[in-house]
Amino acid sequence: MIHRLRQQCISHRTSLSNQVHAYLLEFGISLPKGVKAIHKNLSLIFEKNELGPIVIEWLHELLAAISQEEEREDDFNKLIADWVKQDERVQIGNIKQITKKSDCAYISGKQPDMRGGLKRSDLM
Repeated sequence: MIHRLRQQCISHRTSLSNQVHAYLLEFGISLPKGVKAIHKNLSLIFEKNELGPIVIEWLHELLAAISQEEEREDDFNKLIADWVKQDERVQIGNIKQITKKSDCAYISGKQPDMRGGLKRSDLM
């Protein structure tokens, strides 16, 4: 679940970044791709005062939202790192969904059948 929330956070940040790029393109200002380019170049654009005050205010709000998503992503990264440290079944660099029947048995506390998995009735 945590990795899905983290991915949702990254997708939202990307969406906000794309909005900034699109709004700037409306004024003929093109920035390199990525959030880092936005952080790096927007202060120069604000200093040149090429945009109206309403546009600048809106861009500041988008930057604040991007920063908030970056903070959330950092929080999720910390949660995942802590989870990796606490759970011996998770291997660093190979975090994946638990799909093997033996892992399901471990989590549910049910005994696997002779083939190493659970009976279908045990999962319900």
